[in-house]
Amino acid sequence: MWAVSGSFDCVQRKSAPDSAQDDGFVGGWRKAGRIRRMNGGYVYILGSSTGTLYVGVTSDLYVRILQHKNGTFEGFSKTYGCNRLLYVEPFELMLAAIAREKQLKGWRREKKLALIRTANPEFKDLAADWGWKMIGPYERMRP
Repeated sequence: MWAVSGSFDCVQRKSAPDSAQDDGFVGGWRKAGRIRRMNGGYVYILGSSTGTLYVGVTSDLYVRILQHKNGTFEGFSKTYGCNRLLYVEPFELMLAAIAREKQLKGWRREKKLALIRTANPEFKDLAADWGWKMIGPYERMRP
């Protein structure tokens, strides 16, 4: 699977690229910008202090959760304060993770809560101590 960004020019692929060498072709499309290989992914469920749930997918769980916690990830989760990691499912393939995310987004709230209870019955923030806390210019670090 490939993650791509930038513009594309349509061309035909003559043969599969060697894994050690990237020829700039992606499924019949030539990539004008960056190409990077993506491996697995994660489906995660975040919760807010008011009980709102958010289902998401990412290839880098640590970075994405810190984005949610710091408020730098725009959208539904920021608007509704969903920043507590309640559930995570790892996948070997990103396509499988995306399919699972779509499945979970189609579930009713009660079914999502039952899924969270199977792995996290106390609804604790699984990423409570991830990352660093930013301090202001007049604050001191405390152990």
